Amino acid sequence: MSEEKKELSKNTAGLGFIDQIIDGIRKVGESVQVQGILDDAFYLASKYAIQLLLGAAAKFKVEGKVDVTANRGAIFAALASGPADILLMSQLASKKMAFVVNKEQADTPVLKSVLKAFGVIADIDELISGEKDADIYQWIRADRKVLAVVVDDSTEPDKIEKAYEKMLKLARDGFCPVVPVGISGTKEIKAGAEIVMRIGEKFGVNQNVKDQDVSAMAKDTLEKLRFLRA
Repeated sequence: MSEEKKELSKNTAGLGFIDQIIDGIRKVGESVQVQGILDDAFYLASKYAIQLLLGAAAKFKVEGKVDVTANRGAIFAALASGPADILLMSQLASKKMAFVVNKEQADTPVLKSVLKAFGVIADIDELISGEKDADIYQWIRADRKVLAVVVDDSTEPDKIEKAYEKMLKLARDGFCPVVPVGISGTKEIKAGAEIVMRIGEKFGVNQNVKDQDVSAMAKDTLEKLRFLRA
């Protein structure tokens, strides 16, 4: 973990009480069987709160168009330079996403609770191992919803590549396109900072592509992601 991310972890460690409050609300919701409604409400509230913060504190813009067919699953892919990038991904789709993120990010105080409402369907290790394949295929293929795969750029290079190899196999077998996204300006967010989200051209993975050929495609995808956030 970089010194910058260690410092972030140290600074957020004292905010765990917020997670406790939100977890308490979740438990009450579960006891009266309205947790789904609470999660949806919290998701929308978090999404629009981020919009307001961006409008007030930063110069935020989106370059490119999110071209996703209605009533069809899709995978948004990004390399993250920090937790803010995960939250920003929520701005790209009108409907609720499910997220695949690093376990360390999912355990970050405050972000942990927001991500619970956003819906973390798997962490990166579970993605690579295939442990959550059934849940992910249900989401993108049967439910036809949006999945966001956001890998922290400080992750070991071999693991990053394996994560995107698996993502491409999911896209192939889930019959859904991939939308590459690059985010810049979030490493050190200050008032007036310029934050840009660049949407790349969506692409599909042909059902005839063999597993052994996906590795080369993963390398190309990583190059696209790095180019988009440069």
